[in-house]
Amino acid sequence: MSEEFGKPIIKQNTRVLTPFLYKKLREELNDTYKALSDALLHTEMRAEELWEFLDHPDWYDPKRKCIDMPIGSIKKKKCLHKERTVVLTDEGCRVIEYIIRMKPDKIQRQDMWITYKGAAERSGIGSKGVTTKMFRKSMISWLAVVFPNDMFKIASSAGHSLETMRLHYSNLQFEARDLAEMKEFLKGWGEA
Repeated sequence: MSEEFGKPIIKQNTRVLTPFLYKKLREELNDTYKALSDALLHTEMRAEELWEFLDHPDWYDPKRKCIDMPIGSIKKKKCLHKERTVVLTDEGCRVIEYIIRMKPDKIQRQDMWITYKGAAERSGIGSKGVTTKMFRKSMISWLAVVFPNDMFKIASSAGHSLETMRLHYSNLQFEARDLAEMKEFLKGWGEA
């Protein structure tokens, strides 16, 4: 890994990307993986939830800038929330509209993991902690840092408890450059 990228941020064995690192990784992906990565990042969804959503694009409400995930759509067994409303950024709405039109074929998690590991190596950011979960963890981390007074809303959108937010997202530190880029990525979040 290049010194240009700094020491990787790893939480619970999962990489937390900065916007700069996300862009570097994205450059090494084909168009389908770029769209999937954008959707995973901007929705904070688990991969299984994204595939479920793509089978039900009517869950997306562009006027409210959100995705209403009904009971049964959240695939994690231990999840506290059985349904949730995913709050989107302005860019998140564009990403969702694009991927709905694209209608990508489902890709198995193992194949996605292999592709992301390879892209991370090619980009120079290194593959330590690279998983499909990194997009979710990165976006929730950015939201927690940029909107610290909105932890309840962030937790609800992500399907987390406030305790999970406190334990895993309340003590992250980023460089000033990263914070400025996060604010750009998060424009319009929570502003329906």
